Amino acid sequence: MMNSPVLDPSDHCLQEGWIVSISQLDCLDERVARVTSSSPEETWLKLSRPDLPSLFQTGAPVRIKYWDEPSVSYWEAKVLQVPGQDNQRVAISDQSQGITLGRRRYSRLSMAVPISFRVIHAGSDVLEKPTVFSDRIRNMSAGGMSFDTALPLEVGDELEIELNLPHHPKVCVAGWIVRSSPTENGQERQQSVALEYLGLGGEEEAQLLKFLDQYQLSPGAYKLTGLYPESIVQKREDQRFEIQLMGTAILGGSNGTVEKSITTKDLSSSGGYFLTESSPRVGNNVRIRLQWPSQAEEPDTTFEVIGTVLRIEQVSEKTCGFAVEFQEIIDLDMASSDDA
Repeated sequence: MMNSPVLDPSDHCLQEGWIVSISQLDCLDERVARVTSSSPEETWLKLSRPDLPSLFQTGAPVRIKYWDEPSVSYWEAKVLQVPGQDNQRVAISDQSQGITLGRRRYSRLSMAVPISFRVIHAGSDVLEKPTVFSDRIRNMSAGGMSFDTALPLEVGDELEIELNLPHHPKVCVAGWIVRSSPTENGQERQQSVALEYLGLGGEEEAQLLKFLDQYQLSPGAYKLTGLYPESIVQKREDQRFEIQLMGTAILGGSNGTVEKSITTKDLSSSGGYFLTESSPRVGNNVRIRLQWPSQAEEPDTTFEVIGTVLRIEQVSEKTCGFAVEFQEIIDLDMASSDDA
């Protein structure tokens, strides 16, 4: 189980010069931005390119994500200002205390999938010419991909990519470079880059998950996505599968651990939203056990997920909701057969 420590208070503020992604909490769209100034009272961000029309509205809650291998840090804040006609600068309020998570345990598929892409924004003007480039990825997951390229791509550069998946429809995604380092491929000097998807959702993510399900060599890694009927995958319109399962959650607190009954509202291979009578705190680790079918005395499958609470809210007078980012999926049926 991975620890999810809260950031040290000295790191409460985002740091000047960091490249981050910013999104409103009620939508999938993300924007790449650079931190231009930061203080405990407010932080200014400059988007990598003009945002017309503006995605961000004054007073709206936003989430900031900073990628620092092998971890990801999150902050939540509110928009204070969006000045200028091009809406390229955003001021956000004093952030929530940051939470650092171990890098999401997406199972990676090592397969030389051909891709074509164009650079939609880069630090180098040369790369932004309307040119389509071709490469092959080294590995991919539901969160991103890595590949070698002769292009001098830098952290923060944004790409539009078309994945030519074998025996599957082509998938078009947008992403940004979160790591870039020189490497040598034979006699040729190249850049080894890692790309994280930006606002992946809808049909594109459903197709990508179906492909990973089929070709993934680790059967337990995408256990969750394998539970859903074909019709639900095809009709999916948001980032998660809307499906209800009953289960239990072991929540940690100041008085030790407590076990609570929960109901799922939605799930994906990387996280879920759960309903219960009393929620944990943001940043707490949680262990959740679910079964399929939900009401069966002898379920077809049973599994546990271990993750970290990212958000909580009061849904009704007696019901709390909490969002969890998964860090480990344990297939209990497979573990039982291994023990036997």
